[in-house]
Amino acid sequence: MSRLTGRHFLGLSALFGLCAAAALAQPTNDLCSNPQPQVELTFVADSTGANNDGAASCGGTNDVWFVYNGTVTGTLSVDTCGSSFDTVLAAFTACGGTELACDDNSGCGSTSLVTFAVTPNTSYLLRVAGVGGATGPIVITASAVPDGSSRPANDNCASATEVGDGSFSSNTAFSTTDGVAPCVTSVASGKDIWWKYTAPATGTATIDTLASDPNFDTVLSVLDACDGNTLKCNDDADSTTLASRVTLNVTQGTSYLIRVAGSLGLTNNVTLNIQTNSGGGGGNGNTNGGGNGNTNGGGGNTNGGGGGNTNGGGNGNTNGGGGGGNGNTNGGGGGGNGNTNANGNGGIADIPECNCGPGAATMMPLTILSLAALKLGRRRERNAR
Repeated sequence: MSRLTGRHFLGLSALFGLCAAAALAQPTNDLCSNPQPQVELTFVADSTGANNDGAASCGGTNDVWFVYNGTVTGTLSVDTCGSSFDTVLAAFTACGGTELACDDNSGCGSTSLVTFAVTPNTSYLLRVAGVGGATGPIVITASAVPDGSSRPANDNCASATEVGDGSFSSNTAFSTTDGVAPCVTSVASGKDIWWKYTAPATGTATIDTLASDPNFDTVLSVLDACDGNTLKCNDDADSTTLASRVTLNVTQGTSYLIRVAGSLGLTNNVTLNIQTNSGGGGGNGNTNGGGNGNTNGGGGNTNGGGGGNTNGGGNGNTNGGGGGGNGNTNGGGGGGNGNTNANGNGGIADIPECNCGPGAATMMPLTILSLAALKLGRRRERNAR
């Protein structure tokens, strides 16, 4: 076993070991008097074993508590998008104090979203409870907008920016969370922005964030509808970049929802690139040709069918369509021996998620620090090469 493989094995073993060893004990933030700190990032908690230490106008029992300390004069949004059960979320001025906001189902799916005014150096208590006493893993994200600023126009899936092929810029600053990415742990996909892409031709579309800030760790997914099925999802395009890339088959005139979020709820500028390759004949042309073309060709080296090296069917190494063969990344079709995100028999995703869902005994009390450590380790290994 190589030193690099050994470090990954040990790190993942520790991750899954914590997952299995988490106890069914009462959560540490079960009482309002002992809330878990919450800042403008994304965290995972767990209400399994929680009792009830409060009440809210919109209901919910078996609660856990968080505290947010205001940093700006403006508006704070808090959501539980990605949580494992039907949540109820409320905000208070203090334990037993004035209720500032309460919500059941305004978040994505059956989760919650509250928005209320905040000021610097003021504490606000957040109560997360379950409908019918439900408990389990909770994902909670806070996002503040200072007075005079605004959230992105494409903050929510319903207001997605309509695009076709091309390059498009936006920013996740001040965004909220309106979806999840199944290819990574839920905590790694907070604060998202959305595009609605209508395919100009039938063929293969490649979508990426490669032109974004190289230090911004994006998570990219494509859905068939808001709150619909995820068609493609990717965290890191390869081992040398924190940007994301997916390739999928598209049909002319059909619309697809594209979600870009920041790992760990971090925010930054995003540049989204979309390119549709419709295929077709072209002899031996070097560009967009059929036959033996080198780029976007039928048997070509890039975006080609056949035995192309990139985005090819057959034995393509990256994003292979068709049979996928021995494709290493994002192979479509049979996937063959693909190592990452293959649709067929491909291997593992970039970052394994803790497989402790609602039916498990409990979920690891994962915080942003543990995921940040995993990401930092990967980045150091990449730089060492």
